[in-house]
Amino acid sequence: MTEEPIRADPAAIARVRDSLSRSGVRLAELPEPVRTVVARITEGAGEFAPDLGSDATGFELSWSVSLETMSTSLGNLAANVGGFGIDLVAVDLEAG
Repeated sequence: MTEEPIRADPAAIARVRDSLSRSGVRLAELPEPVRTVVARITEGAGEFAPDLGSDATGFELSWSVSLETMSTSLGNLAANVGGFGIDLVAVDLEAG
């Protein structure tokens, strides 16, 4: 067994960071299409649009908040990928 620490490939870390960041950006852009869909549904409901009012607003707000939260979380993950190390030998010794 080697005493050298196992290190992640910097290129792999960069790819993961990039993927997480791009996904976060895409999620951050989705609330606008959700608003558009809600507006189209409400318009399409015609005379029944007032019956959709609070439910349509709740749908829009819940998706907007969820997408914002996921986008922020992906940004946080991207920022932390590769920033921490774990000594697996010490973990094995403590577990054993």
